[in-house]
Amino acid sequence: MRFLEGKRLDMKLLYIANKRIPTEKAHGIQIVKMCEAFANIGLAVNLLVPTRNNFIKEDVFTYYNVRNNFKVGRFYSPDFYWPGWLDRISFAVKQLISSLIILRLATRNKHDFIYSRDELSILLLSLFNKNIFFEAHKFSDKQSFFYKRFKKSGVKIVVISRGLRDKFIKFGFKYNNILFAPDGVAVEDFDLTIPKQEARKKVALPADKRMIMYAGQLFSWKGADIIARAAEILKNDLFVFVGGLGQDLIDFRYKFSDVDNILIVGHRPHKDIPVYLKSADVLVLANSSKEDISKFYTSPLKMFEYMASGTPIVASRLPSIMEVLNDENSLLVRSDSPVDLADGIRELLNDNDRAIKISQKALKDVAKFSWNSRARAILNFISNN
Repeated sequence: MRFLEGKRLDMKLLYIANKRIPTEKAHGIQIVKMCEAFANIGLAVNLLVPTRNNFIKEDVFTYYNVRNNFKVGRFYSPDFYWPGWLDRISFAVKQLISSLIILRLATRNKHDFIYSRDELSILLLSLFNKNIFFEAHKFSDKQSFFYKRFKKSGVKIVVISRGLRDKFIKFGFKYNNILFAPDGVAVEDFDLTIPKQEARKKVALPADKRMIMYAGQLFSWKGADIIARAAEILKNDLFVFVGGLGQDLIDFRYKFSDVDNILIVGHRPHKDIPVYLKSADVLVLANSSKEDISKFYTSPLKMFEYMASGTPIVASRLPSIMEVLNDENSLLVRSDSPVDLADGIRELLNDNDRAIKISQKALKDVAKFSWNSRARAILNFISNN
């Protein structure tokens, strides 16, 4: 299928996100950036989301700093919370209600294809619709009921890692019905020309410290604890954590409150992250090998953002990470080892030539991982199915 960037293809895409949007979580960035990218390459995109109580008051386009080139359709769906362990039940009930509403809305309006990351929405829609595409960011045996239905009804799968592709093939999906499409980045947002010291001034970080930074959630499988333990080894260097929410942030601050060279700034709007990344001497991606989602399935947005920032990267030597990073564009170390991580960080801090070399290679390599390139690959996959 031939198409031109920005030219309408007379194809309508319904992107379903049964989630709170905007959200401070990374999945919101990925969803909205993909809607923008699909629209950039000529599709008529409608993002369908439920109403949810939201402390974020900005609209989607302002919050995520994207073009206003797609539609956002909102529908009323009850939003409620039950105390304690009942909250999980309330979440499941809310998801079911909004999924049923989505089914009614999606079948009432005509679209050339439907795209979503939500298993339940795809399951219900597969009973009545063709041309349905599910984007998988994890694989769980607990979801096998959904996968069996997807396979039976011919739902096509987009996966973010080869590890996920292998799992779906092992489950019985045909190779030709799966597209491997890693996540991406808007390189132009992160490749800032401002000097490091100016970046530090903008985000109120100290100018006189060697600075190591992690930007992301503080989950154990993302290696936040390992980075903090490495900080205990490199006592003369400042470790900055940008991210973390709610109880995770409270627990992390308490756990490492006695480590003097750790600065935890908490969650920051995504539009501010490029300046933070530019202010660092080394960026760290310390994913753990103890969980499959980290070892095999993930395609971290922060990895591509790190690469686009031009700041050197130390990362875990894991299959998921090495689908993009390698020994030429990063410094890879054994996972789950604070000592090895500290050694890798120290090596880059003390070898400026190598730091410059790998960061320049990362910036060159990340160019092929734009959101528009990803959207084009998915559209070609859709057109051939």
